[in-house]
Amino acid sequence: MSVRPRQMPEAGSKGRSPKSRSASGKKRPRKKRADDHVEFTREQSNHKVQEADGNFFESFTALSWRQENRRLRASSEEDLVEDKPLPVESQAAVKPDSRKLSKDELDTLYKELMYTIRHRIGTTSDGHSPFDEDLYNYAQEVFHITEDRHRTLLDRAKELKAPKCVLSVTVAEAKDLEAKDANGYSDPYCMLGIVPPSFSPPSTPGGKPKNRLSFKDRQRRKSRGKDKPSTPTGKLSKEEKQEQRVQEMLRKKFVVTQTEDLIAKSPILVSEVRRKTLNPQWNEKFRFEVEDLKNDRLHIDIWDHDDEASIIEAARKLNEVSGIKGVGRYFKQIVQSARAGQDDDVDDFLGCIDINLARIPSTGCDQWFDLEARSIRSKVQGKLRLQLQLGTQERDTPYKDEAIRVHQDLYDLFVEHEARTHSDQVFDKWDGNLSQPAQTILHQHFIQQELTMVDEAIVRWRAYSKQHLQYAFDYEFLYKLLHELHNSWQPDKLTREEEQDLAESFADFIELCMSLLDQHRGLFPPNNKQAICKLEYILRCLQLIDDMPAYSKVCPFHAPMRREIIKVIKQGTKDWYLKVRAITKPMTHSDEEVLQSMVKLTYEINTDVQKALKYYNKLFLSVVKVDYFTVAYKQLESLLHKDINAGMEDINVTLQTEPSPSASDEEDVTISTSLFELYLALKEFHAFKESLPASEKSELHMDSFYVWFEPAIKRWFSLARHKAFRRLEKAVELDKVELVHSMVKHSTSAVDATCCFGQIREFYRQLDWPDPVGAYTFVTLVMEDICSGARYYAELMHKKLKAAGYFDDEGQFDVTDQLCITLNNIEHVKRSLGSLPESLGFADIERSMQKVYGEVGGQQSHRTLINMMDSADDDMSNKTSDVVIVVGKKMQPDIKKFVFHLAWAPDSARTDDAICPLMEYLDNNLKTLNMSLLRANFDKILDEIWNVVLKELRETLDGNLGKESPFYCRLHEALDILLDLFHADGEGLDEEAIQTEDYKYLRETLTLQKATTDELIEQFFLEKLQEQRVETVANYGTLSVKVYYDNSDSSLHVEVMSGKDLPALDTNGYSDPFVLIELCPSHHFPSSAIEKTSIKKKTLNPLFDETFKFPVAVSQLKQTGACVLFTVMDHDVLARDDVAGEVFLPLAEVYGQDRPSIPEGFRAVKQNTVILIRPELPKCRRPDKHNGTEGALIKFLLLNFRFLWRRKYTPETGPMGVLETRTWDKTAQDFYKKRRALALQCG
Repeated sequence: MSVRPRQMPEAGSKGRSPKSRSASGKKRPRKKRADDHVEFTREQSNHKVQEADGNFFESFTALSWRQENRRLRASSEEDLVEDKPLPVESQAAVKPDSRKLSKDELDTLYKELMYTIRHRIGTTSDGHSPFDEDLYNYAQEVFHITEDRHRTLLDRAKELKAPKCVLSVTVAEAKDLEAKDANGYSDPYCMLGIVPPSFSPPSTPGGKPKNRLSFKDRQRRKSRGKDKPSTPTGKLSKEEKQEQRVQEMLRKKFVVTQTEDLIAKSPILVSEVRRKTLNPQWNEKFRFEVEDLKNDRLHIDIWDHDDEASIIEAARKLNEVSGIKGVGRYFKQIVQSARAGQDDDVDDFLGCIDINLARIPSTGCDQWFDLEARSIRSKVQGKLRLQLQLGTQERDTPYKDEAIRVHQDLYDLFVEHEARTHSDQVFDKWDGNLSQPAQTILHQHFIQQELTMVDEAIVRWRAYSKQHLQYAFDYEFLYKLLHELHNSWQPDKLTREEEQDLAESFADFIELCMSLLDQHRGLFPPNNKQAICKLEYILRCLQLIDDMPAYSKVCPFHAPMRREIIKVIKQGTKDWYLKVRAITKPMTHSDEEVLQSMVKLTYEINTDVQKALKYYNKLFLSVVKVDYFTVAYKQLESLLHKDINAGMEDINVTLQTEPSPSASDEEDVTISTSLFELYLALKEFHAFKESLPASEKSELHMDSFYVWFEPAIKRWFSLARHKAFRRLEKAVELDKVELVHSMVKHSTSAVDATCCFGQIREFYRQLDWPDPVGAYTFVTLVMEDICSGARYYAELMHKKLKAAGYFDDEGQFDVTDQLCITLNNIEHVKRSLGSLPESLGFADIERSMQKVYGEVGGQQSHRTLINMMDSADDDMSNKTSDVVIVVGKKMQPDIKKFVFHLAWAPDSARTDDAICPLMEYLDNNLKTLNMSLLRANFDKILDEIWNVVLKELRETLDGNLGKESPFYCRLHEALDILLDLFHADGEGLDEEAIQTEDYKYLRETLTLQKATTDELIEQFFLEKLQEQRVETVANYGTLSVKVYYDNSDSSLHVEVMSGKDLPALDTNGYSDPFVLIELCPSHHFPSSAIEKTSIKKKTLNPLFDETFKFPVAVSQLKQTGACVLFTVMDHDVLARDDVAGEVFLPLAEVYGQDRPSIPEGFRAVKQNTVILIRPELPKCRRPDKHNGTEGALIKFLLLNFRFLWRRKYTPETGPMGVLETRTWDKTAQDFYKKRRALALQCG
């Protein structure tokens, strides 16, 4: 039977063939292949195969895509939200009732407003209206007053008495004053008062003023809001007396140019003295009543105070003088002090300031003024910082004692009017600033009523926060109002009623914010930047209120803001959950409807949790230090667990009552799909747990959510196995056993099988089971499904190939596509099993099981999984081997024929020519197989063909033993050529596959068979020398000898000294030993005779002490296998002598070869004690030729002394075996018989 090879591929075709020799003997290069490194990750299963089971597996693996599509859809919806207008928060806000003014109250308030406008004070500043008519018109518009009514109320306001104007002056500080004292400093103080318009400037063009008038009457210095402490009675200390004298010397000094009756119209006030400074700081407040605001002026003098002191006291302070100029100034002061009387004035002038009151703005001023001199010749320096503010008192209005309440009512009306005016706009864009007339009116009322900044801040906040309940303002603006209130706050400045009003405004605003936070998901979409900005400032406002001392003052028993926010988040989350649950409520109570409802609910919650983590949590944490995500997640987790638990209990009850799965179950597929979809959604929800703080991760309700799905998942794996088997059957049935692509070598059924197994694996991967023990259980189920499916697929393909007649003994055998693709299909599926340990996470499972069951339990679980995979691999490999063996079996007849032609070619034929038919046959068929098979399959067939070739060569060799060397030389060369073909420089079979027992036998036997007889004898002695070296146990005693070579007489000297523990070979328990000495091999020493020692009677420890001399050349000692053979014999009289043992010593190692002479003789040589070994009995290949006693003896020895054999090679391959077969060579036969006779003589 012959193999009909397929057509050879063209040069450009792909594939790899092993390196081989052509008929000419030249090596043919092999093409490189890489099919072992190609992964077909994009293979698609046949849709007809998928439809066979209703796309069972695809419906589950598609769930992850569906889940991702939900996320993408939710993300796109968030992008759309960004462009939508914000929800109107007023619809969700709580609107408390507010107090409305009656008509009479409005009229009275309007008259108050007219009175304020009519008596405006101060110059108009930026942002205020300079025209009274604009203010009247704005008031009419706000109050909705007719022109007649306006005139009437304005006339009534004109009839009221005008208020008195008041100037508040704060002397803040001065800088860079002139030094008047000897110590380089001054002791400055200020004198200030209101002067009439006739008061002249402090200096005139001629020098000093004509008349200098001083206020001699000492007035007590006053400071607003401060009373000077009275001096205690009794004896004063020296320091207290000095301070009293200083205070008494302070005078009020003004220089006038007219008459004495034109001096200051108001009291002259004096500041404190600041000692030893040129940059004094006072921060003292003074208050003056102004009669003529348009013409009166504020005049301020700054003086340097000098104490009244005697010359002796001045001399004591001489050490305070600094510099020459200071000394002169100091002496002048001493003279003045000595000369002046007690009432004389010795203070020095430092400068003055004159300010026209008509130029003071209504908003007041805070600025530096340059100091002026009294005359042209006077020189002054420095500046004075003043804070000036105008006001009124004794207002003739009904609300003169309710200034703050009136101001509040005005602010409320103005803000409401402005908000209503901007009602057609988006209020968030209104900056909250009032119009110019409104600001002017409110400002005038503020200064005329002399309200404080904290009063103004509270009024503004209350007005805007009140109207915010109706008209939503920008929360950033409200946050700014709160900051102003916070910065201007002064405790204990409000009445009880004012505190209650402020507390009410705080409460209303907080209630509004909390109602918005309760509905923040709808009002403030996280993907809308404007909404998130608004939410941020709501939280900022709440946090600022909570931090404000004003809030703690007016609301002393308020709850912590953080706790209230957490409470609102919880309630809002619950309300939102109930709303979503109502929307996703199932229409019917069927299991599928309930499952889909729970899936939708869970997906909605996952989306919300994602938003909470991505947007809201950062905002709440940074502003109010509230972990929004933790609060919302735990609330949702508790609510969701309660609903899912109730639904899953009913579902599992239904699953337990259903029958075991079968291939026809279709309804169960839908239920299982929904269950798995719910599992994925809950797994996603539970994964958010990792974002919780460590302290919040324990004891969550959903930690064991996976327990609900254990029955359903086990049922799925059971159903999947049936579905997989049916799918594999359909895949093999539809498989045309054709290549699916030019780049691959398998067909459609292999793709369908691996895709099916991949989907089972993907199903488990998506499970990502959190419980280690449960994960191991499910991995074993996955392995059972995949491994049993792989076995079943290999069996199906094997049956299909058998049905095609491949295994039939009759008919022509071809290397067909079906054969190659079948092998490749099985290999492709088997190869897919190799990725299971990594894809299923065997290592992770082992570590998890170790934590639960210890190291042994983890290793055992891993070993179980590996064994399952190995078992499937072995079963599939066996199926492949069944096919491969048939390949070898069908190729064997042709190989046998070609080997026969090789062996029996004429002696004149070259080996390359003789082996050419065999090489062409193998080369063509191997190339065809190589192109069509995967590397693993090709290696298997290559190995099988190699074994067939070796078997045929061995049979040829064993059947032709005893031939002459040329026969074996040809077979030996042929073996080398075949080795080159199958090994192919490492691209074919590896060394391990090459080195089979048949190959070793052939290599060793042919090497020996082609050797000469002398070479075989040399090889025998080399083996004996090696055996002698490794012998360590003296079973047959030892022999002590000395051997050396003497170059002076070219002779080998041998001394046999003694034997020890020789075997007892006689019946008396002793032996009669003697020793034979000969040089071997004999063809190296043809002239050397065998020497013999004397016989020692009845001893096992003979003492010989005999010497022998052998004339040999030194070159002979270095010949291959050269040795001295000592044979210890037992002398017998009536029978043949027995062999006790023998010793082989290598001549190449004999002492003295490199020395010219050995004069000391044996004394220079060290005694060598060597272990005796026994001659081995060569196996008799033809025992039937031996008759009589000799044949019986051989059989006896073979049966009873087999344990004495000590051979490295089997008899057929060793040198003795080869020598035995050379019946045509007398030397070989003589040597063989001699050694065989020695073995037979062993006692």
